[in-house]
Amino acid sequence: MEARDAFQQLHLLQKYKYLPDSHVIFICMEDIFANGLPVNTFQNICIEDRKTKLDDRAFKHFFFAPLCAIMIKDKEVKAFFEFLISNQASNGYTDNLKSYVVDAKRNAQTRKEFMEWERQRAYDFDAGKEAGAQQKAIENAVMIVRKYKATPETAAQDAGAPLDKVLEALAAEPAPVQA
Repeated sequence: MEARDAFQQLHLLQKYKYLPDSHVIFICMEDIFANGLPVNTFQNICIEDRKTKLDDRAFKHFFFAPLCAIMIKDKEVKAFFEFLISNQASNGYTDNLKSYVVDAKRNAQTRKEFMEWERQRAYDFDAGKEAGAQQKAIENAVMIVRKYKATPETAAQDAGAPLDKVLEALAAEPAPVQA
């Protein structure tokens, strides 16, 4: 539930303690607190005195998969944590999870391939645009040389074209014959 929704559930003049419970769940592959407990649950507590609770009914639960797989008795829950550790499905629920994981990986791979393709198209477009602009600058420089009898160096500089390409273009196409 979002904070906005929780706030809207409180009626005017209603007490803070009537906020609904909120739970955040972390599933970890290692015991980050190194206390040997399969589940650690936290509430907001005053840092200064370490005993005053905020009493906002916000809980954070840390489940440590390897410990849960060993210590939890419920077969379905145990199968879930064993699946997280081994990626081996052992019942209908974990079979479904495994197929969801396969689909998610396939979708992620397809998304990645599309993004790479899209990025390459953008690079190709930019390269084509630059090549077209350079070709137009070379054509303009050749026209300046022919029409205004400018030197290739001046024409290349004025048109923003590379001199070597302007010289190649001039050498490749014969000058028009004047009558």
